[in-house]
Amino acid sequence: MRNRPKWYSILLIGLVLLLTSSAIACNHSSPPKPPLGEEVISALDTDKLLDIGYNHPEKVVTVEGVIVKSYYCQSCKGKPTFLNFHDPYQGYFSALIWGDDRHKFPSNPESYYLNEKVRVKGEIEVYKGSPEIVLSDQSQIWIVE
Repeated sequence: MRNRPKWYSILLIGLVLLLTSSAIACNHSSPPKPPLGEEVISALDTDKLLDIGYNHPEKVVTVEGVIVKSYYCQSCKGKPTFLNFHDPYQGYFSALIWGDDRHKFPSNPESYYLNEKVRVKGEIEVYKGSPEIVLSDQSQIWIVE
């Protein structure tokens, strides 16, 4: 009988830990899907993405493809993380996460998204002839199941 309070304390601590971890998991919900009927552009449709980037730079678009190569450049200015949809990446669409925003994404986004089919949402920018979307928040990228 003397062990009953100890047993209840252990059970209570376990329950609190379980509820806390569940609450934390709920805060990392999936980003919203684009509305039905919204156009999704293939990451490999470079001509269309360049056209949007040059002629409609403020248009928000959703781009879909598989991350085939990624790289976190810790020694580069701005500490960018590159999520590339083509190898080689030059001349093709990429997504970019600046170092100041990395904490808003899953740990090691260059590994987390690698080989995953994703959708990214944002404005197309053209950098050195290649279209890209700069991701500043996790709500701009999600894995397509």
